[in-house]
Amino acid sequence: MKGNFKRDESAGSAAFLGAALRGVLIGIGTAAVLTLILSAVALAQEDPDRFTGIFAYAALFIGALACGLASMKLDREHGMISPLIGGAGYVLVLWLVSLFFRADAVNAVSPLAMSLGYLGCIAAALAGGLIGRPKRVRIDTAKKNPTALVRKQLGRR
Repeated sequence: MKGNFKRDESAGSAAFLGAALRGVLIGIGTAAVLTLILSAVALAQEDPDRFTGIFAYAALFIGALACGLASMKLDREHGMISPLIGGAGYVLVLWLVSLFFRADAVNAVSPLAMSLGYLGCIAAALAGGLIGRPKRVRIDTAKKNPTALVRKQLGRR
């Protein structure tokens, strides 16, 4: 029958790409909000320049973690594909934004440091996916399992 499909089944690649895109948006939003908060904290210090790099990397990696976590929570069926695609999208957005901001040759970041930072973002997104993955329930500790109910009544584990 043409057009007959179940709504509870995912639409294949569209499901994890949509989850990854929403994860990227959540990660970028989280990084932007954290940047504002941490810059206000840095300005409250005596020497704000001392904390600028640390706070920038913190916002960057926490945003990537939020990206992976949101991607996993939005699409649990495809495993770690959504956080991986989300982390790559997060890095792509950061790279595209960095093209608009040129640094002089004195303060330029080396390509190795940039590559390590981008790999760190993808690793943070994967860590967020691991944090957000569904928890496994042991069979004998399930709520409606007869064995678990008897053990609960007897006070055993």
